[in-house]
Amino acid sequence: MNGGTFIAGTEAFPRISKLTFVMYGNYSGAQLPMLGNKGIGCINCKFYMYGKPRLATWTTLAATVKPGDLNLVVSDTIDWQVGE
Repeated sequence: MNGGTFIAGTEAFPRISKLTFVMYGNYSGAQLPMLGNKGIGCINCKFYMYGKPRLATWTTLAATVKPGDLNLVVSDTIDWQVGE
């Protein structure tokens, strides 16, 4: 996205309900600089997302997740709950 604004919640009224992003494609798809082939990002825009405060707001996968896997391994300590 180039330009525009994305807003989910506010500082005074954080979004506490579920927000779902669906990303299509596969590992060998076209790669965008700094984003890879699956990511949420913006250029020359404003991005505001307010929700429950967390230890980490993002992390990376420490191992490949295959279709049908029930678990995934991440690189950092997180306090996320199943289903969030």
